[in-house]
Amino acid sequence: LVVSVDCGISAAAEIDAAARAGLEVIVTDHHQVPPDLPRAVAVLNPHRADCQYPFKPLAGAGVALKLAQALARRCLPAAQVGPLEARLLELATLGTVADVMPLVGENRAIVRRGLRRLNTSPSPGLLALSRLARLEPGWIDAEAIAFKLAPRLNAAGRMADAALAQRLLSANQAAEATRLAEQLERLNAERRIVTEDALGQARAEVAAFGDRLPAGIVLSGAFPAGILGLIAARLAEEAGRPVAVLQRGEEVCRGSVRGARGFDTAAGVRACGDLLLTFGGHRAAAGLTLLPEHLAEFGARFATVAQPWLAALPPAGPVFADCRLRAESVNWKLTQTLAQLEPCGEGNPAPLFETSGLLVREAKVVGESHLRLRLASDTTRLRGIIFGGARGGPAEGQIVDLLHRVRGSFWQDSVSVELDVVAWRPSGR
Repeated sequence: LVVSVDCGISAAAEIDAAARAGLEVIVTDHHQVPPDLPRAVAVLNPHRADCQYPFKPLAGAGVALKLAQALARRCLPAAQVGPLEARLLELATLGTVADVMPLVGENRAIVRRGLRRLNTSPSPGLLALSRLARLEPGWIDAEAIAFKLAPRLNAAGRMADAALAQRLLSANQAAEATRLAEQLERLNAERRIVTEDALGQARAEVAAFGDRLPAGIVLSGAFPAGILGLIAARLAEEAGRPVAVLQRGEEVCRGSVRGARGFDTAAGVRACGDLLLTFGGHRAAAGLTLLPEHLAEFGARFATVAQPWLAALPPAGPVFADCRLRAESVNWKLTQTLAQLEPCGEGNPAPLFETSGLLVREAKVVGESHLRLRLASDTTRLRGIIFGGARGGPAEGQIVDLLHRVRGSFWQDSVSVELDVVAWRPSGR
């Protein structure tokens, strides 16, 4: 028996081949449903036309959770169901946040309960990984999963073997968990280097378009297969347009697509379906394969498909704060109050504040592209960071107004409060 997770809805040929080999397949997926379902033993997908499940935006991990819960309640003694579900919720939380699903409705309930488990009695593997990521139990939120735990877990499949992450999540002994977590830490460091190198190449290709940048961008080359989605996502964010990044092979090109500002990625790829060998995805992301001889035509078609979306796209409007905040009110007590709104993330963003009249005492580049700030009002000293703000950030000595979120952190018995700066302007405008 093979059970798919977050895939399989478009794998009719592969599932037919599995059946011929004597395998039974259960599909659990949340991607858009093709006209013809695969001939599996069961196909679980909340987007099926005949599915009456009330909450449709479940993550792929959430759909798998539903199957596991049903089996546990049917097959296990009642006393074993609760502990197993707590463990499964921990895993479903990782999948829901890492797949950037909206943290509303049942997704929010899953993540809230899973975070409780992560912060009180995490599995040995996640405890070891959290320590390497400098996350203390009790201080792990959805943002920590998205930017610290998930990248380390995903590094296994991107750079080596995804089974390494599975072994970490299944580890029962602290020593084994630590050893596996250290391997993932090394792979993630390698992934960062490879990604930055590939991004440099991809950005150069985008820059080569000059003022003739297409509505839908298609890049191809010797990009590492494991980071295609990372490159596409970063470029889509920077260019404000859907981007497909493909690894060009001699026989087959494999690619990952990411959307931008409401573009329906799956629909855009489906419009090119006659050029593709395989494809699947949802509104925000898709994957595909095609023959090298169709690459140029796919690039032209994808740009054409995206053109009406771009033409109808309104100009970016102003960013509004949820409320104004005096510098003196940014303190540890505020972070504890804001924690009651968690989990925050996709579909449920953390509150955005405006704080005005801050002096930039220090502006220091950290990492490769971030800007660390030391700020001051008449009575208060604050720290802030602008991710990706190394170029175009405020200068030392400027007085600025900031749009920001407030984050609290705890590490090795030390607490801190920091402004996560989203936008800035010279004060007095």
